[in-house]
Amino acid sequence: MHAKATTGRRCWIVVLGIVLALVPMVPEPAIAAGRAIHRPASDWLAAQGSMTAAQWEALLGMPFLTNYLIWTGRTGPHEDVTLLMAVDYAGLDAEAVADESGGAVTIPTSFTGTVIERPLADGRTEVHVKLHTKNALAYVLDYTGQTFGATLFGATPSEVGAQEADPSLGDSLLELVYIVPREPGEPMEDLVQVAFLAEEGQELVRVSFFASASGAFREASGLGEGTLGRASAQQTGLIGAAIRNGFQGALADAFPAEWINLQVIGH
Repeated sequence: MHAKATTGRRCWIVVLGIVLALVPMVPEPAIAAGRAIHRPASDWLAAQGSMTAAQWEALLGMPFLTNYLIWTGRTGPHEDVTLLMAVDYAGLDAEAVADESGGAVTIPTSFTGTVIERPLADGRTEVHVKLHTKNALAYVLDYTGQTFGATLFGATPSEVGAQEADPSLGDSLLELVYIVPREPGEPMEDLVQVAFLAEEGQELVRVSFFASASGAFREASGLGEGTLGRASAQQTGLIGAAIRNGFQGALADAFPAEWINLQVIGH
């Protein structure tokens, strides 16, 4: 027994769509003759998690669940049902769980990846990040009505940190390109800041994300508390192309492909 996401009304996080709709059409920047540099993924990871709770509440009008990007998608058979999947690709939940539990609970989240920075002809830098995360805390909520509802799969960081539930873990692959007004090699940016609170000269160009996690369903899922299952998500956002295309056709909301899937193991 499983429920698959449809592509009916594609959405990422609602606020991002609103912000992008206000961005003027711009040409694709040209790569300069300067030399690209390679940086360790740890440089990028160290910059994540900078948003404060107050900033999130001011931005969304309500408290947020994480300090990293999370993913939404429609799921069948009813078009009015939306799922939200959080996957701790940057290890921020793992740190929070260890802190809350006083070290009694540790999550073995690990990372491999690359960062390539290329100077652009306009003086800015194009940043290309590819990050593979293993053993990331993952959970799925009901997001119908654009509010954070019941947990359907896995356990939230607060539940895990309080030792009220076992974590559901998974692997993810995040790839993104963005542009910033600085030189290659300088301090890096928080992806959430670039996506939601972009400063002058910053642009999120594209992002793709795939994740799959194994764990247990919760009572609210209707599948039985503790039923073993799998949650997965795939998202492809072509933000730069959508801006240049005027948010028309398949790029109307910048995400031409996205889904979230829940499946009982063995079915």
